[in-house]
Parts: sequence; structure tokens; C-alpha cells
Amino acid sequence: MKKIYLLALLSLIFSFTVLLGSIQDSFFPNFLIKSESYDYKFIEKVDFKDNWKPLTGQLSRDGLHMYICALDNQGSHRLVQMKRSSNFGRFSGMKLINGQINERFNPLMATVNYDNNQIVFVHSATNREADNRLYLASRTNPLQSFNDIRPLNELHSSGYAFKYPWISADGLRLYYTIQSGSFLELRYAERNSTRDNFLERGPVVDGFDKISNNLSAQLSGDEKEIFVLSGQNLYYSVREDMEKPFPTPLKIDEFEVEGYVNSITFTNDFDQMIAFYANTDFDLEVLHFKNISETQISSVE
Repeated sequence: MKKIYLLALLSLIFSFTVLLGSIQDSFFPNFLIKSESYDYKFIEKVDFKDNWKPLTGQLSRDGLHMYICALDNQGSHRLVQMKRSSNFGRFSGMKLINGQINERFNPLMATVNYDNNQIVFVHSATNREADNRLYLASRTNPLQSFNDIRPLNELHSSGYAFKYPWISADGLRLYYTIQSGSFLELRYAERNSTRDNFLERGPVVDGFDKISNNLSAQLSGDEKEIFVLSGQNLYYSVREDMEKPFPTPLKIDEFEVEGYVNSITFTNDFDQMIAFYANTDFDLEVLHFKNISETQISSVE
């Protein structure tokens, strides 16, 4: 009798485990790209601090750090950092970024350069999205705090909001979104050195119509490939000449989920993707995906 009971119990546990796995696979969104180069499969949900809400984030160029803009348990915006020891390790150890970047500002949509010593972020002095502006925070080494902060007034224009910046590895080029009412556009700016001001160069892509207010761009290390997220859709384009805009991005596929994908970020080889996702209950989550396609896209520096 005991053997029968034990077998029944083991069978029940096995059935529950299989059911839980299937529920987990269906509950968490799988980003399915049907091309020969992309097939992102959900790996895990990144554990985040209780009562804190992750909004947007970006992976460092080596893939070992993740900079996340989050709401703390008091509803204030904070920039935090998570680390992992290897490219396929788990992110852990959330740490508040030191300096005036968290003391004087409400940092949003932060992006970092190669050595993690320059951060471009969004801040609104009025807490209104229409007043979003770009700011640059700098330090000379990773042991210092981010106290050298200035607005990028050379790029700002009256009547426009600025968001979703992406800074190049060397810190000399900046890609970002501008918005005025229903008008959205991806823009590009550059400078000669990290001591200079940026100079706007114009649109990033040709002939692209926005779909949603979360229009944002992620580029490859050599800045010749671009992913554009608009609504639930992901678009892709490639260029040979960095002096010219990208050709009109083509839709690859879309997030087949209920909820809202606020932003995405990739490792430099595009082998992994992090998605910042809000489900239908407005729970904010950080989801980790891996490209399981046997065909990889071109390598990036």
C-alpha cells in the first residue's frame, strides 16, 4: 500500500512539475523571430528587489553589468546596477549608483559607454513626459561617483521631448528619440571628443513611420546594424556607411504577449536580449532571452 501511495505521490509531483513548466512557458512571453538568424527563447526572469519596479535598462558592452532605471518603494526614480560573473550567469546584487545622478535627478532610460564612465539619461524637471530632457553624467574612473552632470542643451529644442538615448562605445555618437505630440523621430548627434558638445546630424533612419510612443533604437557595436522597437514590433536595418542614415528598417517579428514591452537591450553579439515588460496587471518585470538559432548574425565589435 505504501509503495502504491509513494508511486502515486511521485506521479502527482511529476505531473505538477510538467504542468508548472508549461504554465511558465506560456505565461512568460517568448520573443519569436522567424528568420534564419533570430529565435529568442525565454530563459528566466531576472530577480529584482521587492517593491521596486524596473522601468528601462541597458546592458554594458561586456554584458556583465546592467544599468536599470527603476521606481523605488517610495515612487522615486533611481538608477541601479546589477552584475553577473559570466555572460550566462544570473544577474544579482542590485546596487544604487552613487553621486548626484540619484541625489538631484530622476534618472530614466540610461545608456552607458564602453568603460561605464559616461551615462546619458533622461530627466524631467517637472515630472511631465513632455519636459523630458537629455543629461550627460561623467566620471574619470569606476571608483568615482557620477557628480559631473550637465544637460545636453545643444540638442534640446522647444516643444520637443527627448527620450530613449543610446550612446556609442567611445561616447562620441548619440542616438535618441524626439517627440512632439504624435510626431516621433529617431535622431543622431556626434562630437569630436568627450570634452566637446554634441552636434545634431539629423534622422537615424529613412522613411520610418512610428507606431507607438516607445519608439527606440539599439545599435551594434560598429553602429552599422540597428534594431528599432515600436509598439510590440521589432524592426531591423543595416548600413555600410556610417555617414548616412539607415535604410528603412524592415519588420522582423513582434512580441506575442499580452501587456507592454517598454524597452529592450542586447549583448554585443546579439546572442542575448533583455526585455523590460509590463504585464496586464501592470507588474513590471525584467525578462532574459537567448538566441537559439544556429545561424548567428554578423559579429560586432
